[in-house]
Amino acid sequence: MKKAASLLIAFVLMLTFSTGAFAAKGIADTKESALDLVVNRDMSLYILDSSDKDWYKWENNTGKMQSFFSYLRPLDDFEGFRYGFTIKYKDNTTTSMFYADPKPGPAHVVDRLYLPPGATIYFQVEKLNNKSSQYNIYFLNFD
Repeated sequence: MKKAASLLIAFVLMLTFSTGAFAAKGIADTKESALDLVVNRDMSLYILDSSDKDWYKWENNTGKMQSFFSYLRPLDDFEGFRYGFTIKYKDNTTTSMFYADPKPGPAHVVDRLYLPPGATIYFQVEKLNNKSSQYNIYFLNFD
């Protein structure tokens, strides 16, 4: 009984304190359900297939213009991903979707863009094929 209880507690603690690695339709599949990005933290996640999209967001509530850097780094299937972003401004206008240049290499990078106070940037991760894959996403802002 003690051993079972200890295993259960260890499992719950592991789920609670580890960075999630998951793939599920219905979680962060739209801009409205986007996951908040944590500044200067690498998140490791999975995407199921070409019908699954993962959305993330960061709102500039710093009160001043912010520059940022972000990347999507697939752990496999490097050419099977697309990394895009759109910006919603304080007056509720929204840009079109822009995509990171898929240069040959291990990451899709969005860099040297500025986000005014009150604006929110939304990132979208897409698969171009039906292969389930793991990826890392990273976001860093600075002024």
